[in-house]
Amino acid sequence: MAQGARDTPPGTCPNGRVTDLFFDTHSIFDVERLQEGGSFLWALQLANKLHIRTRSSFLRRELLFRQGDCLDLFLLEESARILRGYGFLARADVYAVPQSDGNHHVVVDTQDDWTTKVDLGVSLDGGIQFEGFDVTEENFLGRGMELAFQYQRRRERRDIGFSYKTTRLFQTRWDAAFTVGGTRRGDFYDAEVSYPFFAETGRHAALFSFQRRDDLFPYSLERGETYTNLVVPFTFERIAAMAATRWGRPGRLALLGAGVSRETASLPDLYSASELIAGGAFGSGVVADSARIERVLPQAFDGWRTRVDLLLGWRGVRYETRRGLDALRGIQDVQLGTDVALTLGFTPGTWGSGGADADQDVYGLLTLFGGLSRPELVLQAATRTEGRRVRTGPHAGDWRDVFAELDAYAYWLPPAIPNHTLVGRVSLAGGWNVGIPFQLTLGGRDAIRGYDTDAFPGGRRMIVTVEDRAYYRWPAPEVFDFGTTLFVDVGRVWPGDVPFGMDSGMQAAIGGGIRFGLPAGTARAVRLDLAFPVSGAGTFRDVVFRVSMREFAGIRNGLADDQMTRSRWGSLGSSELVR
Repeated sequence: MAQGARDTPPGTCPNGRVTDLFFDTHSIFDVERLQEGGSFLWALQLANKLHIRTRSSFLRRELLFRQGDCLDLFLLEESARILRGYGFLARADVYAVPQSDGNHHVVVDTQDDWTTKVDLGVSLDGGIQFEGFDVTEENFLGRGMELAFQYQRRRERRDIGFSYKTTRLFQTRWDAAFTVGGTRRGDFYDAEVSYPFFAETGRHAALFSFQRRDDLFPYSLERGETYTNLVVPFTFERIAAMAATRWGRPGRLALLGAGVSRETASLPDLYSASELIAGGAFGSGVVADSARIERVLPQAFDGWRTRVDLLLGWRGVRYETRRGLDALRGIQDVQLGTDVALTLGFTPGTWGSGGADADQDVYGLLTLFGGLSRPELVLQAATRTEGRRVRTGPHAGDWRDVFAELDAYAYWLPPAIPNHTLVGRVSLAGGWNVGIPFQLTLGGRDAIRGYDTDAFPGGRRMIVTVEDRAYYRWPAPEVFDFGTTLFVDVGRVWPGDVPFGMDSGMQAAIGGGIRFGLPAGTARAVRLDLAFPVSGAGTFRDVVFRVSMREFAGIRNGLADDQMTRSRWGSLGSSELVR
């Protein structure tokens, strides 16, 4: 019986048994539904021939029940949600067909997305720029494995790497992900093996991970300077292990776990390797002057720290399928209810830390989630707060490395204007007394979209977005989804205590673009946007064009802030154990 299947006394099946399993696996395009002789029918047929369908053996292993089990509609729904969580499936459904003897046949009905992705990075953000390319096979041989080669040359990044991911390590429920490659400064390695909480039925979870990265942190400088960025070298390494268990029933689950981690961080060769960048020309900078370098010294942590963590949590969530949120018309699983998690950690004595900036501390991380829905409305909000209280050294008694963020989304589907979704977002983020490289900016793909990524650096930020997303049953709804969008972004950044921080005042941008999804009904959306700043001296002067392969302002990809995430070197939370 699959993990999490409910115990039932022998011979007792109130809803009958699952006597047969049928797998109806569709290729990318359902050509049988298309008009014969269509202009592009041959191209769609060719794409289907080149594509390897998801194997039924992979789908079978992902189910939470087996042939012969008692029928449990909850396990059918959870199994469908697990399948929809894979990006290489455009849609997935699991449903029961009653039989005359009181038992049921169960059908697993899926349609594949195009799984071989070649992403050529070309941006008009601040001029035409080549940003590299990715070649990814998301469903190798139809077995759910991901293989990728990446060459990324965006801003400070110049990464060349290979990665491998699987959710079926040696045909078990263990996940594994391995990445290796090089950066402008050196190498990076990322290895993780985990046994996650599987859906809402999993009872046990564990994780082992190792990360190391030699890289550059790009500080944005104040507007009007000759140079746009100061890049400083940093090296980060972390090894961690976690294990947890939870009990209760789906919708009312308590969690208890423990973890241990060791993080090492430094900014080596700070004075000799830091560079000033002009006009975004990363890779051709000049050696930075000591005056600017000294402004980042408060964030130049050099040392290591071992921490032991206790994890506590309460999870009361359920899922609801909705259309027209972040997808154009594909089904999206929306998390509702509440989820509370607390991590408490400490450095165990004098042997728990070392290096030039060594100290002992007590650490806390609190995450809260809430979601609700009505027929015309979906609301989600998440907040995350963490920090450490120093116990020894010159900063004893101080709170250090405090990070806080709040993201809230509202989706309204007004009956008066069908096929429209109005989206509202409020995002708050900030850091206090941070001793590792940290800085926020007000511009970029997931902030105020009319400004480039380096615009308005600071330590605390507020963003408000209002967006209208429309879907049209045109020009070829049986092949791909097509829609448009109009949006307004408003926000402000405050200097806080970060290097080169400033008070931006209120800034705003308006924009619009098109959205499309391929194949029709996919849960993914690709965006092509034009955005215009409407405040300050740059009003309607600097147009920003962006192509995005996902919705940065949406709940589908989670509510974490990328600029906050890059500075969270030592965080361990229960979210890392959930798949």
